[in-house]
Amino acid sequence: MQRRDFIRLSLAGAAVLMMPTRILASQEHTASIPPILILIELEGGNDGLNTVVPYSDERYTALRPSLAIDASQVLEIDNAIGLHPALSGLHERWQEGTLAIVEGVGYPQPNRSHFRSKDIWNTASNSDEYLSDGWAGNALGTRQNPGPFADSVTMANDDTAPFAHPQMRNIVLRSAESYLNAAGMIAPVPNAEDNDALAHITAVQNVIVDSYDYLETAMRSNSAVPHAFGPGVLDQKCSSLVELLANGVYVPAFKLSHGSYDTHSNQASTHESLLSELDGALAILVQNLKALGLWQQTVIMTYSEFGRRAAENGSAGTDHGTAAVQFVLGGSVNGGLYGQRPSLSHLDENGDLVHTTDFRSMYRTVIEKWWQIPTEYLSGFETLGFL
Repeated sequence: MQRRDFIRLSLAGAAVLMMPTRILASQEHTASIPPILILIELEGGNDGLNTVVPYSDERYTALRPSLAIDASQVLEIDNAIGLHPALSGLHERWQEGTLAIVEGVGYPQPNRSHFRSKDIWNTASNSDEYLSDGWAGNALGTRQNPGPFADSVTMANDDTAPFAHPQMRNIVLRSAESYLNAAGMIAPVPNAEDNDALAHITAVQNVIVDSYDYLETAMRSNSAVPHAFGPGVLDQKCSSLVELLANGVYVPAFKLSHGSYDTHSNQASTHESLLSELDGALAILVQNLKALGLWQQTVIMTYSEFGRRAAENGSAGTDHGTAAVQFVLGGSVNGGLYGQRPSLSHLDENGDLVHTTDFRSMYRTVIEKWWQIPTEYLSGFETLGFL
């Protein structure tokens, strides 16, 4: 994706991706709670078949003689599929009725390049179309009454591409403390009016000042994370996110990444470890959202640039594929199965699953049903019933 419209001002642990408008800082911490989306990118291409396992399908074990998860180990969803045994926390959400499993998610003429497929997912483009704005940025950047702090927060150095838009205010941080330490050293400057490039740079600097004022005021309450996370990288990203929420810093969208799920070799142990880390962090994140009274106001959605090949390769792994399952969970989510399960008996000419659910249907569902924002550019895709 070309992100020429954005300037990243790197600080010691903080950054701001800037738009032309300024943040309106508030001296009182009275922000209303918007519908919150937490995006979790499973980087590298997560293997959907070993995440939601078609354990009753003989073709599954035939295609994966060494990688197939035994039927006795899966966490049963129904008499045909079950979750990987490492996903016990997500299985609890399933039993609770707050986990939606969207099957067969992909797009026509799939691209198996990490970089290009990420661009397609981030911009909601066709496979032969090149766009610059992110799908979430396209929606949030056009709101009439944005909140006082930011439109999105991206944790650590994760990719901000879904939020790309000239009007988006995207804060990038590792933690509130590191951001405040770095941003506190920035002073306001007069706006430059005679030079467009300089005007943009000075606007970035002034936005940092405004965001510092808002965040510093919010963090004075010094509210701790109710349930402590573990030491893992994903846990710490979630911990920093919850720290913001605990102190009333609410934005419509957060994003964090986990992986790499690019399991070309020795997949079994690597994938199990990744899913265990994901499940553990999500379990504590859900605990915190419930403790903060935000579970009903929050939707968590996974995405990954593609799935894996249906058959295992010669290195006890799987290669780049196409369609895969994605998860949506939250207190307001209608739990259940959505989309049609791709057939393992009718693969495409490359031996890949044929997608049955366009990923843009997930986006349209979130934009229109969760954020309550009309979207014409995704009108050609159906909305799903998980919200």
